Amino acid sequence: MKYIFFLLPYLFAQPVHAHAEWFVEETTTSLSTPFTFSDTALLLWVGILCLFLCVGYYLHTRVHIESRLPKWMNWDSTQREKIVHIALSFFGLWLVLNSMRGIAIEPTHSAQWLLYPQTAIGLLMIAGVYKRVAAVALVLLWIAGVGMFGFWLFDALYMIGIAALLWSPKDARALHIARITLGIALIITAFREKLLYPELSHAFLQIHDWNFMQNIGLNYSDELFILSAGMMEVIFGLLLVYGWVTRLTIIGLAPILLLTASLLGIVEVIGHIPILVIAVLLLIYGTPKIQKKLSS
Repeated sequence: MKYIFFLLPYLFAQPVHAHAEWFVEETTTSLSTPFTFSDTALLLWVGILCLFLCVGYYLHTRVHIESRLPKWMNWDSTQREKIVHIALSFFGLWLVLNSMRGIAIEPTHSAQWLLYPQTAIGLLMIAGVYKRVAAVALVLLWIAGVGMFGFWLFDALYMIGIAALLWSPKDARALHIARITLGIALIITAFREKLLYPELSHAFLQIHDWNFMQNIGLNYSDELFILSAGMMEVIFGLLLVYGWVTRLTIIGLAPILLLTASLLGIVEVIGHIPILVIAVLLLIYGTPKIQKKLSS
């Protein structure tokens, strides 16, 4: 029963990973008041968040649920090294594809001078050469992007995690950095597009009728739906940051990512390649002990 309870959040997860900002024009959005702690619904969701974190901690520390998952996830070192290389190559391909489309880091950003180093980094990652040079360059690319596009590019913080894996792909600490940065990126996205600036998600819902709660006849406003989606994204992010039930979280997120990609098309697919790259590695390794190498 406790496993079923832990999977309940995925009911609201369909819109979680669809970046609203990618699919709406700034001119189509209207000002909307951010959620505050005077909202009863927000207080209720804060309680739900705490409850699920407690359940996640219990499943991680007492039930040891990840050790109960199928053994096919525990691959040998040769397979692991191949998977890491393939995953990082896909991220390199993502960088090259973005450059070809005139995109600097994320679909809503464009800066011609960033496209050249972005392409070079991507090609190095695909070729699997000069990995540490590519790692340093990737961090510098992200820093330059933050300087140019502002704080909200922290929703691409996963680039630091990818750089860590490039620098030391056999060190468990690199995977921990990738997991934590992905979790933080999810939390920042939740605040950016749903909790602080819900007008982005309002505009998205005007185009895509994803409020399934209304569709099944419940009195569930778009505002409450956006709050629910945002808080679920925060829950997913915190579970990744803390490293609790990592594989279970990824298993739940995988079909959601595929669903949003199938509904929204190639922009969503390409945009989520970095998340998929880290997700695959977390699915394989879970949360390894710091002292161990990934290839051990």
